[in-house]
Amino acid sequence: MFQTIRWRLALWYSLVTGVLLLCFALLFFSYVRQTLIERVDDTITHVAEVLERSMQGNFTEMQLLFKAVPNLEADHIDLEWFDREGNLEWSTFGQAPAIPLGEVERFVTSYPPAGEPLRQLTKPIVLHQELQGYLRISHPWFEVSQPIQELSLELCLGVLVTVIVVGICGWWLSGIAMRPIQDSYQQLKQFTADVSHELRNPLAVIQTNTQVALLQENPQPYLEVIERLTKRMGKLLEDLLFLARTDGKHFLEQPTVCNLTAILQTVLEEQQLVATNKGINLMIEVPTTAVEMRGYPEQLCRLLTNLIGNAIKFTPPGGKVEISLLPQSHHVQIVVKDSGKGIGDTRYIFQRFYRGEESEGWGLGLAIVQAIVECHRGKIKVDSKLGEGTKFIVTLPYHV
Repeated sequence: MFQTIRWRLALWYSLVTGVLLLCFALLFFSYVRQTLIERVDDTITHVAEVLERSMQGNFTEMQLLFKAVPNLEADHIDLEWFDREGNLEWSTFGQAPAIPLGEVERFVTSYPPAGEPLRQLTKPIVLHQELQGYLRISHPWFEVSQPIQELSLELCLGVLVTVIVVGICGWWLSGIAMRPIQDSYQQLKQFTADVSHELRNPLAVIQTNTQVALLQENPQPYLEVIERLTKRMGKLLEDLLFLARTDGKHFLEQPTVCNLTAILQTVLEEQQLVATNKGINLMIEVPTTAVEMRGYPEQLCRLLTNLIGNAIKFTPPGGKVEISLLPQSHHVQIVVKDSGKGIGDTRYIFQRFYRGEESEGWGLGLAIVQAIVECHRGKIKVDSKLGEGTKFIVTLPYHV
C-alpha cells in the first residue's frame, strides 16, 4: 500500500513539475523566437531606410547602388527590383526565387519551391509623387530557424532530463515524507495488537469465572475475581483514553495556575502509607515557598503519582526514595531517585505496553508520564545503572 502511494506521489510530483517546466519552456521558446524575428526585421528595416535615402532616380544601376550600401553581403541581404506592374527587372540573387510580388509594407516569411525560406519586406518606391517600382529586401530565414531548432532540442532534452531527475528526487522525498506515516501505522498496528492481547486474558478469566459462578451455590469468590478484573480493565481503558486525548491534544481542562508544591504534598500523602508498609524511607526536598506554574493540575498529579509509585514499587524493603522540587529561573525540575536495582536498557521504557522482566501492570505508566511532560512542553530524562538505582529528571517550563 505504501509503495503504491509512494509511486503515485512521485508520479504526480513529476507530472506537475513537467507541466510547469513545459509552460516555462514554451514561454521561453516564444520569447527567443520573437526576439530573433525582431532582430532580422530590424536589419531589413535599416537596409530599407538606407536604400530609400540613397536612391536618386537611378534605378537601372542597381549593382552600383548595392555596392554602395555597406554590410549587405555580410548580413546576407538580397535585393530585388520590380517595375510598376510587378515584373522582376533585377536581382542580387544568383538565381532569383520564384516568389511572386506579394503584400507591400509588411514583413512576410516566404517559402520558395527550392531553397531556404526567406524573410522579406516589399517597399514601394515613390519619386515626385509617382510610383517608380517595388524594392523587395530578403533576409535568409535560417538565422531564425537554425537557432530555434537548436533551442527546441535543448529545451526538450532539458525538460526530459529535469523531469527524470525530479521523479527520482520525488521518489526519494516521498519516501522520507511517508516514513513517519509508515512508522505511525506500524505503531498503530502494534498498539492494536497489544491492546487486544492485554484484554483477551482478563476477558477469558471473567468469562470462565462467570460460567463457574453460575454453577455454584456460593458465587462470592468468583464474583470478587470478576470485580477485580473489571477494575483492572477499567483502569486500562482509562489510561488508553488519556493517551488518546494527549495524542490528539483534546484536553477537557484549560491550563491554570498550579501550586506544584501542594500537588506534590497531596501525592506524597497518598504514597506514604505504601512506602511505610514496605519499609521504604521517603526523603523530600521542597522549597519553603510555594512553586507555581501554569499547567494541568490533574495531569501533574498523575505524573507525580506514576513516578513516585514506580520508585516505591521497584525499591526493595529498607531502601529509600528521594523526591526533589527544584525551581530554576525559567523552569522547575522534579527529581525522583530510588535505590532499586536499576534499569539495564532504558531505550524502550517510555514505549506503550513495554514492561521489564519483573514489571507488573500494563506498561503504560511511563508512557503516560512522557505524554504529560510533552503536554507541558517539558523534557524528561532517565539515568539508571544496574545495582545503583534509577533517577528521573523532569523539566517543566513555568508557562505551557
